[in-house]
Amino acid sequence: HSIQCIGTEDSLLDCVTNNENSESCSDASVICQVTFTSYSDCDEGAVRLVGGSSEYEGRLEVCRSQTWGTVCDNGWNYQDAHVVCRQLGYQDSGASAINNAAYGQGKGAILYSNIYCSGNELTLSDCSTSATSAITCGHWEDAGVRCQAPCQPGSVRISGSSLPLTGRVEVCINSTWGTICDDFWDSEDAAVVCKQLGYSSEGANIVTGYNEGSLKVYINDLDCNGTEDSIWNCSYNTIQSYMCNHYGDAAVACSAPSTYDNCSDGDIRLAGGASPNEGRVEICYNEAWGTVCYYSW
Repeated sequence: HSIQCIGTEDSLLDCVTNNENSESCSDASVICQVTFTSYSDCDEGAVRLVGGSSEYEGRLEVCRSQTWGTVCDNGWNYQDAHVVCRQLGYQDSGASAINNAAYGQGKGAILYSNIYCSGNELTLSDCSTSATSAITCGHWEDAGVRCQAPCQPGSVRISGSSLPLTGRVEVCINSTWGTICDDFWDSEDAAVVCKQLGYSSEGANIVTGYNEGSLKVYINDLDCNGTEDSIWNCSYNTIQSYMCNHYGDAAVACSAPSTYDNCSDGDIRLAGGASPNEGRVEICYNEAWGTVCYYSW
């Protein structure tokens, strides 16, 4: 009913056994590696990303018993991904959990399923895991991770939207991306962001609904007059002395530079018609082409 092996035996019968009856014992179970799994010199609990386009993304593999295996994506979320990126030495905020073997199906054992991390752990081994539930998983459910690659300090980008030139404004400080709080966020601030990104500063609009839950909030009270070439030339405060949640992330809608070419205030044109004599009415205002509402037209 009890057995003790040192691991080098060829058969369980070669191990020390105790045949005394015990009604309190439970049946033993095991998860074996498949025959084509190769052994490695990896350290127990180490993680790696495989199959991605860069070192910062890929299928998650974990080392157990000197063997690399995959993780089932049941319950896999961004908090788990944060821990993986932190363990690898990458930026932990902004990490994405990728499901459904997006980086290809692995081989060998599926070691874990239903991993639960709070997001504050230093390694994935510090999180709660389930090995037995991984038995029901297939490699089409291999979990993946996308970590944030280091950014150039001072850079600005628009993120979080499928719409062109529209989205959440993110800034790079200390080689990591973060967001801007929308306290006092206005069209002048938006115009400078668009100008810094190479878009037109005319027609820049502030928008909402592009919130982000995992990046740090870096800037608050950004105050531009609209003439600056970069937001770093505007006044602003760092977030340490403020409370700002991600529902207040600043976002912008920019316009392409070509929208404003060869346009003088008061000009009109007809666009989209079958001939030059018909079309949608557009008028130039602040060096930008815009349309006219049909009310009372």
